[in-house]
Amino acid sequence: MVGYAVITAFSMVILTEVFDKIQTNPENIPPEFLYSVIIFGILPVVLYYLASFLMATEPHFKIESNIIQNLKTIIKNKNYILVTIMIGLASVAWIMVGSLMLQYIVVVLIFDFMTNIIASVIFIIGILTFLYIWRRLVHKLGKKRSLL
Repeated sequence: MVGYAVITAFSMVILTEVFDKIQTNPENIPPEFLYSVIIFGILPVVLYYLASFLMATEPHFKIESNIIQNLKTIIKNKNYILVTIMIGLASVAWIMVGSLMLQYIVVVLIFDFMTNIIASVIFIIGILTFLYIWRRLVHKLGKKRSLL
């Protein structure tokens, strides 16, 4: 969710300025857009490898695994199936909101650069506040009841 907040802030602050420049001259790619795309393309790969090298390793045990038996166990676990469906539906909702947010900001709200920054900060604070409230609900109600 924090990653989505960063991407949304990026699209609200950087891409709205780039959107105007691209519409005036579609053949010229603005450097701030090019550099940010390169950075956001390299950053996940670097952070993934960094996390994989710094992560503590567990002792290696011989595991006899049967894919059919594992699949049967997963299908019998109703909580896992419900949480997986919930995460899938939430991802669809976030993608729908994220894909339309930039157009809504540019076309309907007609935000300038400073208003984009203010809206991005409010959005990130809202997400972090929601995460804090959700964490307290998990401690109070438990994981299952707070998710479902």
